[in-house]
Formats: sequence, C-alpha cells, structure tokens
Amino acid sequence: MTVSDADRVMYECGVEVLHPGGRDKTDEMARACQVGPGSRVLDLGGGRGTTACYLAHTYGCDVVAIDTSPDMVDAALRLVHERGLQDHVSVVQADAHALPFASGCFDAVLIECVTTMLDRARAFPELRRVVAAGGYLGDLEMTYRVTPPPGFDADLREAWGGFTTMPLDGWRDLFVANGFEVTHVEDFSDRMEHLGRTFVKDLGVAGVARLTGKLLARPGLVRDLAGWEALLRRGRGVLGYGYVVGRRIAAPSD
Repeated sequence: MTVSDADRVMYECGVEVLHPGGRDKTDEMARACQVGPGSRVLDLGGGRGTTACYLAHTYGCDVVAIDTSPDMVDAALRLVHERGLQDHVSVVQADAHALPFASGCFDAVLIECVTTMLDRARAFPELRRVVAAGGYLGDLEMTYRVTPPPGFDADLREAWGGFTTMPLDGWRDLFVANGFEVTHVEDFSDRMEHLGRTFVKDLGVAGVARLTGKLLARPGLVRDLAGWEALLRRGRGVLGYGYVVGRRIAAPSD
C-alpha cells in the first residue's frame, strides 16, 4: 500500500485534513504568505481538494490545486462543484517537477506534506519559477528532530515509496538556496504524539465504523498500517513536524 492509497482510505472514511496541526497550521501558513482576497494561490499536492476549497472560502483567494493522481483530481473537481466554488478553485493533473504554468503567475504556493516525496533538486526551481517576485512559498513537512538511527532513513524510504526528509534547518537552507528569504519557521513536533487521537476525533463514530469495515475486508491494509505504526513508534523523538515560509527574492531579470 502506498501513501496515496492510505490517504484515499482516510478520505473515504471522512478525514479532511491529513497533516498534523490541521487547519490551524494551514491558516498560519496562509497568513504568513499574505494570502487574501484576489491572491493567486497554488495548492501543490491538493488531494481531493479540501485545502483548496477551504482557502478559497476562507480567504477569498483564487486557487489552483494540482495532483498527479487522476482519481484525486476527479474527487477534487466533485468537491469544488459540491461547494459551489467553480469561480475560485480550479483543479489540474500535473507534476511538481514540470509545472504547466507561466513564470511568476502565483502570489503564493502552499504545500502540506508533499515535498518529502519529490526530487527537491528538480521541484524547488520550478516552485521558485512560478512564484511572482515578492511572492511566498510555504511548506509544511515531516522533519528529523535528531539524527535518525542506522537504517531508519532507508526503512522510511522503502515503506513510504521514496520518502526522504531532513532537519528543519535543512529545509530552511533549501529555501535560501533556491532564492527565498525565510520569513517564518515553526517546529511543532510535539503534535506527533497525538496523530492517532486526532484522526479518531476527525473520523467520528461513523468514520471509525467505515474504517473498521475496510480493515476487515482488506487484511493487507491492516498489515501495512501496522508496519507503519511500528515505524512511527521507532521514530518517536526522531521524527517531527514543522513548516517554513519564504519570500521570493527578485532576480535582476524580474
């Protein structure tokens, strides 16, 4: 089972926010990125469109959500229509390594738990390219709080289909190396201890029942989730979460 498979199962059971910190952290990043009425925002790895719809409804901005999965794009399009946000949210199937957008066309790019799965040497120059001079990039990701034990990084990469991360300072340095002035950094690693309870709360009784039914019907899903849980237990004190926000520095050619 891939990470996207697990995300799909959680979405089907009623969870709308899959990253720790929930909408509070989405709001913090949006405010730090100066998102407001009329802002042009790219939601990278938009999944089924819940964040894109939330941003458009809450901030009055125009959002383009992209995802590589055709199923997620279809689900996001349905959600946009259900919520009547067709004038403010569009959904595109696209690859972050080769964004199909003009240079400087977004005021802000927001990312939640996606770039750990990307080739960052290819993706970050593309992100910088599509952000307008003076615009913002906000990225919330899993981090390393301390140096991982031997083999742990490789186990994560294998279990989560290419996942790689680094300390929060490494993410900050990545922003700087790609032409962003870092304006906000937050480590909220203590939230890692409450992921299970957060998901149960979001699922509610009906969602827990649906998830139980899926687990009973798919023994392989139970095995994979148990393996992931064991990996996260090994990562206690090693894994954390944080976000970085940077402002794109104007180049002489801008």
